[in-house]
Parts: sequence; structure tokens; C-alpha cells
Amino acid sequence: MIPVTKIVAQWMGSMQKLLMRAKDQRVDLNGEVLASMKVVKFQAWEEPFQSRILALREVELHQLLRYYIGLSLSRMLWTFTPLMVALATFSAYVWSGHVLDVASALTSLALFEILRFPLFMLPQIISNIVEATVALKRIQSFLLCKDHKPVEAGNLDNIGIRMEGVSAAYDSKRPKVNPQADPVALDLLDKQWEVKLLKSQLNEAEHLINRHTGKAVYGSKNEGDEEAGHSLLCLKRIEFECKPGELVAVIGSVGCGKSSFINALLGEVRALTGSTSVCGKMAYFSQVPFIMNASVRDNILFSHTDEEVDEAMYQRCLRCCALKHDLDLLPNGDRTEIGEKGITLSGGQKARVALARVVYHRADLSLIDDALAAVDAHVAKQLFEEAIVNELLSCGAAGMESRSVIMVTNALQYLSHPRVDRIIVLQDGHIVESGTYNELKNGDSVFAGFLAVLRDTGTDLSGHLVEGVASSDSNGVSDESGNLVCTGREADIEAELPVKLMTDESRQSGHVKPSVYLSWIKAAGGLFAPVAILLAFGFAEGISVLSNWWITYWSGHGSLSSQSRFLAIYALINGTAALFGLFRTLLVVIFGLKVSRKVRRLWRQESCTYACFSLSLSFTTAFCQPTVGNSARSHVIF
Repeated sequence: MIPVTKIVAQWMGSMQKLLMRAKDQRVDLNGEVLASMKVVKFQAWEEPFQSRILALREVELHQLLRYYIGLSLSRMLWTFTPLMVALATFSAYVWSGHVLDVASALTSLALFEILRFPLFMLPQIISNIVEATVALKRIQSFLLCKDHKPVEAGNLDNIGIRMEGVSAAYDSKRPKVNPQADPVALDLLDKQWEVKLLKSQLNEAEHLINRHTGKAVYGSKNEGDEEAGHSLLCLKRIEFECKPGELVAVIGSVGCGKSSFINALLGEVRALTGSTSVCGKMAYFSQVPFIMNASVRDNILFSHTDEEVDEAMYQRCLRCCALKHDLDLLPNGDRTEIGEKGITLSGGQKARVALARVVYHRADLSLIDDALAAVDAHVAKQLFEEAIVNELLSCGAAGMESRSVIMVTNALQYLSHPRVDRIIVLQDGHIVESGTYNELKNGDSVFAGFLAVLRDTGTDLSGHLVEGVASSDSNGVSDESGNLVCTGREADIEAELPVKLMTDESRQSGHVKPSVYLSWIKAAGGLFAPVAILLAFGFAEGISVLSNWWITYWSGHGSLSSQSRFLAIYALINGTAALFGLFRTLLVVIFGLKVSRKVRRLWRQESCTYACFSLSLSFTTAFCQPTVGNSARSHVIF
């Protein structure tokens, strides 16, 4: 059986890989739908996505059925092995001229029974090893990813940032490969990726040379390489320095590399050439605010306990980020729990909560990625002047001029502020312009073009709205202190927010109720399912008892001339026992998968459907294989 075991193990491993691949596809789509549920609901895309998920689920269930069939065949082989050992032993004993007596038969049966259990457990151990091997290889592909390289201080002695000739690319654009592929193929793919990056830099250098020499800029000799390589660079030869106490504004059109510029300072992009040095503690405001499923206070304080809280600073954060009035509308103030990713807050509220977190942590370097885009103009003005300029840059009353701020923004009306030391204009990953507001506002500069567009939209460059231009948020006005005041339905919705959104999960314990068994029977197709399962197990156990009884009968009534006949009947009984063992296992698996397919349709009809589904998994676990039965819960459930 050792060579057979090797073949079976390889076969089971291949089926496990197919099963995990099908599971990954369904789980990825499930995660995408759950993360974007608001969009799915607004666009009424429930049915198309449900059809896609159910189609992937059917593929997964098909792979699961194949896996269970292979597991059942493996178990049948090892269940049949003790019977084969007994049959071979009795055959050799009879054909060597002996007559089987009661003492020899009973002793042999006792020894074979000792042998039966380890051989019965061996296929489960083999299956566990196969599953563990597949799982470890999947984990290995994650653990062997390239380590994140933090940005070091380099030769900087004081708080600041320096980028020297930095060209960068996102490694996430690397083609996805199977980590279990041949090592030679993986090495070849890595080299091809590096070649593409080198071609990207070469094409960019050729364009720069042609631009400086006045030659016409033509496409690459290999247009395919140009299309695949040139767009890989998110930043190109960036020269930048931020000194202590500076407020630097980064502007540009959509997709020009503003967020990539911030990610380069965080070490989130791969620097192909040049060096980046950062000295000082950094705070980061992301373009999509990070909000935890916790209270407003916990989201702002983040990692600080109540004993460590500077209450005066905390109140300043609420005031400068225009959160005072919003907290008054919540039922429990800043202790009110908000949903995952801030689902119960508006976009402007999420941005102000995240900005308050940055303000409270008082870092040396603050990286602000478009914090003013999600709020009204009058609220944005308050955030810029009080939060960014007074708190992040000057640290309020402390007046610490050593703190620096890099602010990515499209709100050009605030860049004329005297505390804005420098404006950087990005275009296609390049820094095309750098200077003060007065230096860039005139002439044919790119920044002057942006200002002209801003004037055409009716926005006053002093930071206020021109009379007659509506605010971007019709549900809010500002009070005398400039705090955002919600009116109308938005205020009513916020006032109705529960104090605690998440409740503790509960579960039933004790004996399984009869209604659960009845629901399982109904989902399996009626009384035929339990009757068939009970008959299959009854026949299998009956044949096992018949095999032992036949040995006893043989030893008491057999003679030298009738040994072959008794041996043939014993072989027939053992073969039937092995087949019934396979049949009863497959029967439970098929009915269990049938029940799991009907769980979604019966969900609205039966209150105990989920328990019924769990019961089907329990049957599969008890009669098939423990590890696979437990993992089936994640395979089958929708």
C-alpha cells in the first residue's frame, strides 16, 4: 500500500489546490461585494453579483465533491487493507494444508482488530498532511514577500525631508504569478519585470535628452515596450527638500503622482534610482480616511489610553477640526460608536475625524493627502487655518516652528496664505514647477493655468465663495465659530445613531433540537435521506458482524475439502463490506452538499436553517474526515 499511498496523496494534493483556488475566487468576490455594498445597493446590482457568487459557489461545490470522492476512495482502500490482510493470512493458512480451528480463528480476529484502528486512521493522517502542505505553501508565498524597507534619516541632522533624483514604481503592477510554479520560471518572470523597469527608465531618459536638445520626441522603437514600460514609473527624477517649519503644497491634475509622492516618503513605493531621507516622527492623513469600528474618541486618540490623554489638546483638536457641533448631535457625544470604515458618517465627517487624529499626535512631519476635498468651502477654510496652519505647523500656543507640513490639495484658493512657503506642481510624475505663490501666479506657468480655471468656476482666490455660487453640501451651514452645523434630514439621521452599533454575538448550547433534524431532512429531500443513510450504515455494520461470524462458523464446521468454499465466501463478504463502506461515506457527503445548496433558498422559510446546515457538516465530519469537515464550513457557506 505504500506506493498506492504516494499516488493517492499526490492526487489528493492536486484536488486540494483546485479546491483552494475555487475558494479564493469566491471569497475575493464576496469581499469585494461586502466592501462596496453601498455602491451595489445604490446601483441595484444585487442580482448580477448574486449570480456571479452563486456560479463561483457551484464551481467550488463541484471541486469539494471531487475532493470528498477522492477522500472516500482513499478511506475505502485503507479500510479494505485489514480485510485483505485477514484474507491473505487465512488463504496462506488454508492453502498450506491446515484446517482452521476456533482457537486460531479467534486469536487471528483479535490481532486483526488491533491492526484495524491504526490502518483506519492512516488515511486521515495522510489527508491532514496533504492539506497542511498545501496550506503551508500558500502561507509561504506571503511570508517570503519582499520586506518593507523603512525610509531612513540618511545624512539629515534636523527635522526635514530630502529626495535626490528619485524615480519610483509600484511593485503592485508586477504581473501576478503562481508562487508554487517552477523556481526557474519564477526567476525568469522576475528578470522580465526588472527588464521592463529598466526600459521604462531608458525611455524616460531618451525623452529628456530629446527635450533638452530640441529634437522632436518620437515614440519608442518598440511601441509595445513603451506602452508596457513608460507607464510603470509613478515618479521620475524627483528633486525635493523640505526644511523645518515649512508648509509645502503639492498640486497637480488627477493621476499626476501626488499620492505617489506621499507614498514615496512613507516607503510604500519602490525607489529605482536616487535616495529618500526623512528625519522626524511622521503623521499621515490618507486620501481615503482610515476609520475604525470604534467610538469617535478612540478614532482620534488611536493608541492612547484614557490615562495618557491630554484633555486640553484633545478639545483643541475637536475645535479646530469643526467637530464640536457634530458631537452634540450624537447620542453619546464622542463616546458614540461609529461603523466600520465610518459608514455612519458623511465623507466630510470622516475626513475631519482623521485630521483630528493627525493634529492630536503632534508629529514633526505631517503628510496631508487632500484633506480639504470632502468638506464645504467655509469648513475647509477653518481646517486650513486652524488645524493645518495653527496646530500642525505652529503647534498652537507652543509656537514650535520646527514642525513641517506637506499638503496635497486641489484647493488653490488657500495657497496665497503667507504661511505657504512653497508650491510644487506635479505633472506626469515630474516636478515641473516649484516656487512661491507670487512667483508662479503670473506668466505661462502651469500653476497660472490652474488659477485661471479656478477663476472661471467662480471661486474667489481669497478662500471664500463668490456670491451666488452654491456650497458643495446643501445640508450644512456654519455657526458663528465656523463649526459645521448639520441641518435637515442629515441632523435627524445623526441624532438617531445608536450608542453602540456592535452587539455581542450569542449562540445556542445544549442538545440539538428535533426541529433542526427535521429541517435537515426537509432540505435533503424528505425521509428518503435519513432512511438511506441509516440503511447504509446498518448494512455496513451488519456485514462487518457477518464477517466475524463467518470465521467462527468456518472454524467449527469446516473440513479440509471445504476450506476453499469457506474462503471464497469470506472474500465475498469482505469485498461487500468495503463497497458498503464507500457507499455510506459517499451517501452522507452527497446529502450534506445537497443540504448546503438549499440553505439560501430555505433561509427565509426556516428559522433553524443555519443549524440544519451545521448539522449536515457535523454528519460529514463524523463519517468522512474531521479536518475536511471543518474546512467545509468556509467552502460551502454563502
